[in-house]
Amino acid sequence: MKAKKTWSRRQALRNMAAIPLLGMAGGRMIDFAAEPDETVKPSAVQNLKGVLPKGKLGKHEISRLIIGSNPINGFAHSRDLTYVGSLFKAYNTEKKVFETLMMAEQAGINCIGSGFASLALIARYRKETGSKILVIGQVGLNRNTTNIFEQFDQATDLGVDIIQLHGEWCDRLVVENRFDDIAKLIDYIRKKGMVAGMGAHMVDSQKVCAEKGIIPDYYMVTMHHDKYWSAHPVENRVAYESIGTRQPDHNKWHDNCFCTFPERTLDFVSRATLPVMAFKTMAAGAIPPRDGIRWAFENGADFVNAGMLDFQLINDINITIDILNNLPNRKRKWYS
Repeated sequence: MKAKKTWSRRQALRNMAAIPLLGMAGGRMIDFAAEPDETVKPSAVQNLKGVLPKGKLGKHEISRLIIGSNPINGFAHSRDLTYVGSLFKAYNTEKKVFETLMMAEQAGINCIGSGFASLALIARYRKETGSKILVIGQVGLNRNTTNIFEQFDQATDLGVDIIQLHGEWCDRLVVENRFDDIAKLIDYIRKKGMVAGMGAHMVDSQKVCAEKGIIPDYYMVTMHHDKYWSAHPVENRVAYESIGTRQPDHNKWHDNCFCTFPERTLDFVSRATLPVMAFKTMAAGAIPPRDGIRWAFENGADFVNAGMLDFQLINDINITIDILNNLPNRKRKWYS
């Protein structure tokens, strides 16, 4: 068996000969396939409308729009279209992931929110290209061990910059009444000297944790309206249904709705005095970006985490820049 080839920074990008991407070095735009002193015109970002604003999470300054990892892992949330997850994974080869992240960085996104499944790939990207992209590791528990810190230690070993309790895992631990474990995990992250985030798919999880005195450094909340076709009727919605079984009845949950009760989310966010990162803002593709991203920022989000494919990046960044330059209806102050 042949040993796997390791790319140097230049080799990594030279092997991507087809991509018109640029890197940053000493404040200059550099074509990595050329000699280091050869500058070229910025092709991939020529249509940007401005500079993507940033905010703070602890000591880190991160872009208001960050890229998510679900498309990398094939987590498509595609309702009953069963092939879409496989299509995502087939499209997002290692080369394509590298291309996408380089494009994101040169366009102003400096952070990725990564599920545990893609942390090793992101670590390889940073090592082989010299990237400084910040990584939020969204981490859960391994069912086959009693060590609740195992994935958290593995994420640290992979060089993440921020650690967050994964949303689905937070929901499961709340449903199982394991608040002591949630508190231990948040404390464990802080003892590592890192920013501690708490995700949830059901905002009730974060609310009850706060009532019990379990306060993270920031919240990550599912945040979208329900005015789209595949959202099932509100009278049929059940708390924590996203960690349950998909139903064949179109009027019930089938991986189609992620902010189950938007009014509860908005009430929680409006009262939160910590930074809030919104995700699932487009309801996994059911809501147009301009609508979903604006709705999140207008209703108090400090950051938006969005899974984006390479051909969506520039448009979504431009939309975000436009929105952040014109938010007359936002009432919540910025907490980052």
